Amino acid sequence: MLLLAFVVGFAAVSAEPSQICREAFYKSGLSTNYNETIAHAVHSMSVEGLRLFDPMASEQNKIPTVNQDLSQDQKVLNYAPHFHTSTDFATSTMNMIDKILSTVGNSKDGLGPHWSSVERIAHVFHMWDLWQKIYETSWQEVLASPPEAPTCVCLRDTRANGIKAAVEWVANHYETGTPITLLNRPIPKLTDAQAWSVWKDRLLHYYTPAALHDAAVYLVYYEIIHSYLYSFDLALYYTDISTRLPVAARDLLHLDYLTLYGNAPRPCDRMSESRLQEFYDSIRADLDRTVKFWRQHSRDPECGGFFNCLSKDGKVYDEIKHVWLQARQVWMYARLYNDVERFRDEDLLQEAVRGAEFLMQNVRDPNTYKCSLVVTRDGKAIKIQRSLFSECFYLMAMSEVGRATGVEKYKKEAITMMEKITGWIQSHGEGLGIDKLPGHRPISSLAIPMMTLCVIEQLKTIDPSLNYDDLTDWAIKDAMKHVQREGTVILETTTNDGKEMGGSAGRLMLPGHSIEAGWFLLRHATRSGDQALKQTAIQSFMERPFEYGWDKQHGGLYYFLDVDGWSPVQLEWDMKLWWAHNEALIAFLMAYKETKDKRHLDRFAQIFDYSYSHFVDEENGEWFGYLRKDGSVSMDFKGGPWKGCFHVPRYLMMCEQMLKELLDKKN
Repeated sequence: MLLLAFVVGFAAVSAEPSQICREAFYKSGLSTNYNETIAHAVHSMSVEGLRLFDPMASEQNKIPTVNQDLSQDQKVLNYAPHFHTSTDFATSTMNMIDKILSTVGNSKDGLGPHWSSVERIAHVFHMWDLWQKIYETSWQEVLASPPEAPTCVCLRDTRANGIKAAVEWVANHYETGTPITLLNRPIPKLTDAQAWSVWKDRLLHYYTPAALHDAAVYLVYYEIIHSYLYSFDLALYYTDISTRLPVAARDLLHLDYLTLYGNAPRPCDRMSESRLQEFYDSIRADLDRTVKFWRQHSRDPECGGFFNCLSKDGKVYDEIKHVWLQARQVWMYARLYNDVERFRDEDLLQEAVRGAEFLMQNVRDPNTYKCSLVVTRDGKAIKIQRSLFSECFYLMAMSEVGRATGVEKYKKEAITMMEKITGWIQSHGEGLGIDKLPGHRPISSLAIPMMTLCVIEQLKTIDPSLNYDDLTDWAIKDAMKHVQREGTVILETTTNDGKEMGGSAGRLMLPGHSIEAGWFLLRHATRSGDQALKQTAIQSFMERPFEYGWDKQHGGLYYFLDVDGWSPVQLEWDMKLWWAHNEALIAFLMAYKETKDKRHLDRFAQIFDYSYSHFVDEENGEWFGYLRKDGSVSMDFKGGPWKGCFHVPRYLMMCEQMLKELLDKKN
C-alpha cells in the first residue's frame, strides 16, 4: 500500500518520440500530454498497487517510480517496488496510516520535508483512489481492445517517450519545491476545509476521461508485456535481431524488431494459446514414455507390488517398498485404465489388482486399520507413521481398483477406511499413536484438509450418493485458516484457531504444496459453483505462492521458504523438486480452462518450458526428481522413498485431458 510523491504540477517536460510513435499514440487515443498524465499515475506505484490490475505483479515490472529513499543519488527507480505494511491493526486502511505516520521525518518516506502528516495521508489515499478509478473505468475498456504492437513498443521506451523524464521531474521537485505545488501552482497548507477545497479541485484534474485513458493504456501495456511475456527477454532478443536490420530502418522507425518482422512474436500478442497443440503432443508422448518406464522396470513378479527404488535407467537399487508409493501406483494404473482409452489394457489392470492385493494382505493392520509406511519386499512392516497419509493413499488405491473391476470388496475396503480416517480427523489424531507431550500444541496442517478433499472426491467416483458434505465444509474452512496476512501468503501450519504460530515452523511456506491445494479447491469450487472459493483458490493459493516461490534468477519453484525472509531451516530449501512443478502445471492449466484468463496459460507455459528443459529424461523415460538451485540434476534416480509412479503421470494424464478439451473447443 504505498505511495511516494504527491500530485505535483509538471513543468514542461519534453518528449520527442518518433513520428511513427506519435502516430501510434494518436491512434491509441493518448492525449498530447500523455507523458505527464501517465507519470502522475505511476510515479508512486508499488507492487501492491499493480496487483489491482495484475494479481501476479512482482518487482519484475520496469515501471519508473520515484525512489522512496530521497537521500540516494538515483532519484528514479526502474521498477515499482514493494511497499509492505504491518499487520498490527485489523484493517488495511489503519495499517496504511500506520505506515505513513511511522516514516514521518525519515528521508526514506518518499516525500520531501514540506509535507505535513495529513498531506501525506491525503496523497497516499488519493493515489489508491485514482488507481481504483482507472481500474473501474478506462482499464476495462482498453483491456477489451488492447493497444497494437507499435503502441506497445513505443510505450516500452520510457526515456524516448518522455514518461521517465516526467517522473524525474517529480522526484527533483520534492527537493526544490517550496511550498509544494499542484499543476504548477502553489497550494495552501492542508489545515482546514477551505484549503481542502483547493486541493480537491486540483486532484480531480487527473480524473478526467483523457487522463484516465492515458494511464489505462500504459497499464494495459504493462500487463501484456510484463505479465504475459515475463519469461521472454525482449531486450536480448532485440539486440540479436536488430544487428541484422538496416541502420536506417532502425533509426527511422524507432521500433523493436517485433514490429518490423511480421512472422516474429509481437509484444501485444498473447502467444501461449498458439502452443496448445504443442503442449498436447509433448504431454501425450511424455505420458506414454513415463508409463512404459514404470511398467518395464517396477513390477515385482515374485512377491507382488512394485519396486519403487529405481535408477535413472530403471535398475532396482533397493528392494524395500514404500507404502505411499505402492498405493499411488495402484491408483495410477487403475485411473489410467478407467479414464484414458489407449490404456484400457487388461494387463495394466491386472498389475493394479496385484498391487491392491499386496496392500490388503500386508500393509493394513486388521484391527486398527493403520497402514505401514515401509515394508520389506515380501510385505513385512519396517516402519509405521503416526499420521493418516498411508491410509489415505490406501483408500485411493482400493476405490479406483473397485471402480475399474466392479468388485465389491475393494469398494467396501475403501469406505471402511474412510470411516477410520474420519474418526481420526474428528478426534484430532486419537488412535494414530501421537504422544501428547507437555509442550504439545494443537496445530492445523494444510495437508489434512487437502487430503480430506482428495479422498472425498475419490469416493464420489465409486458412489456419487455418498454424503460427506459436513466433512467437506470442515475441510474447506480448515484450509482457509492457512490464508494469512490479508491473503498474501499460505502458511503450511497454523494454530487450530487459525492464527500464526511463532518460530520457523510457523513461518514455513511450501509454494508447490499451496498451489496443489489451490487446484483441489478450484476443482471443488467449479463443481459446486462456489465463485468466491474459486477466486480464493486461484489468487491466494496459486498466484501468490507462484510469485514468491519462483526463482527469478535460475527459474523453477523453491521447495521451502520463510514468510519473513529468514533462511529456512530445511537443508534442501532452495532445491527444485519435480512434484511442485507437476502440481503447478495442473493448477495453472485448470485455472485457464475454467476462467479463460490467458495469464494462467502463460504461467503454464513458463513452468512447462522450465520443466521440459530441466527435469525430463527423454532417453530413459520419466523425470529426474531433484534439482539444485541452478537447475542441475542433484540426484538422478527416477524412483526413491518419496518419488514414485504418481505425480508425473497424474500431471500428464490430467493435462492431456484438459488440453484435448481445449483443442476440441477451439477446433
